Amino acid sequence: MTLRGLPRRPTTLQTAAQLALPFPRPVLQPPVYNGDTHKDPAPTSKDRAAKDFKEWLLQRDPSEIVVYTDGSMIAKQMGPPAHAEDPDTEERPEGECVGFGYVIFQGQTELGRGCGQLEQAEVFDAEAEGARHGLKAAVALFPVLRVRPYNRGASPSNKNIETA
Repeated sequence: MTLRGLPRRPTTLQTAAQLALPFPRPVLQPPVYNGDTHKDPAPTSKDRAAKDFKEWLLQRDPSEIVVYTDGSMIAKQMGPPAHAEDPDTEERPEGECVGFGYVIFQGQTELGRGCGQLEQAEVFDAEAEGARHGLKAAVALFPVLRVRPYNRGASPSNKNIETA
């Protein structure tokens, strides 16, 4: 009731709720993990990882495009990178920053490569930027292709990234 004794009109939300069909409430359930969730991904030696990668690479179609990426901590280059916003900013007093690189191959033929430097970032960010720049460059070379990214820190994936 209002001050004048008249009933209140329903709000827009109340009217919309009355018009909506009945909806079942969501059921909250705890997450379910399978046995593979907590396995250590790095028990293999470098020799074994290299052998596994070579086997994986031999299974690829020679016409497939493979983009290799990497990111790491590097000594700061002379002068800021072209994309740095503020050249006077010193975010790493040790004189270090992170960088990334990528190489694009089709079979045994190198199609392109690139690298870059990131300010105020971590190695994880450089890994992601390397993958992004590498995939972007590969798609620029061939607008419709199958790209298979490979990060040296991860095991090869059997999944393709389809672009169109």
